[in-house]
Amino acid sequence: MKDVLLCAAFVGLLWLPLGSLVLRLAGRGKIPDSPPLALALGMGTWGLAVLVLGAASALYRPVVIASAAAALMARRYSRLRAGPPGAEFSYRPCGVPGEKLLIAALLGVSAAYCTIVVASALAPEAAFDALNVYLPYARSAAAAHRLGFAPNNWNSSMPALPLASYATAFLFSGEHLAKLFNACCYLACGALIYGFSNRRFTSLHAASAAALFWTSPLALYEATTALIDLPLALFSALALS
Repeated sequence: MKDVLLCAAFVGLLWLPLGSLVLRLAGRGKIPDSPPLALALGMGTWGLAVLVLGAASALYRPVVIASAAAALMARRYSRLRAGPPGAEFSYRPCGVPGEKLLIAALLGVSAAYCTIVVASALAPEAAFDALNVYLPYARSAAAAHRLGFAPNNWNSSMPALPLASYATAFLFSGEHLAKLFNACCYLACGALIYGFSNRRFTSLHAASAAALFWTSPLALYEATTALIDLPLALFSALALS
């Protein structure tokens, strides 16, 4: 329960507000504040902040908390100066018989798979991928309070934003929180696909596209381990959104 509450706090109190701030600054009020888009941007921005702190050997819990508080204060200040919100995404009805029933069925199947992924993140870890590939480097980085390049450690040369999130998890808890962060990437990827498809097509297309991703065996494998592919897929999906 502790890890679930910590994950919810990072998502709701830090990443979503931080992503909304980036959207507001980048789009000047012209980009709709979509929660999946804000979550992806918030996770990426926070990863960059952790990289800076780690490179400066300042990866201590009080410093990280103070950095998060500063980011939230910046968002509060920006809201006071915000302009009018961006235009909402339009919905174009599909006109397919039984459309609402099909959408409900697709979203129901997707919700079942998402529940499995979240439950897996909380289960005792026995897979080689999660325990022996990336998490030891993140655990060591949190213990040493720095993120650095080690010539004899190939993990340190991997794309660093996912590793920054995992180091944050070990700074506050452990491997279950790291896997929950990865599960958030799985959920956000599907939500971004839904939003992208809904803007350009219909809700039925969007539900189908999201269900295809959430039920994909490859996505499920990546979501139940703490690798780097899903976070990288999430950040890449920002280009489409």
